[in-house]
Amino acid sequence: MPHRTRPMTALLLFTGLNVVLVSSITPVYDYVCFHPYWERRIELIAERNASYGTRSFHEKGLYVGLVPASTVSSLLL
Repeated sequence: MPHRTRPMTALLLFTGLNVVLVSSITPVYDYVCFHPYWERRIELIAERNASYGTRSFHEKGLYVGLVPASTVSSLLL
């Protein structure tokens, strides 16, 4: 005979876990995206491109950066 299931407990646990994960994604995202490593990396790439005589994405106007979600959703519609 199978054990007794508790759908309400499972639903509350699932919802609580999702709330914790969603609330913790913003600090993690900010830490990763705005880490000083990326600024140094961009400068190193710019110096390397300058030594090779090539232009970077920023100079060509091809680099857009992070696009707001509203812009992306309006492009998809």
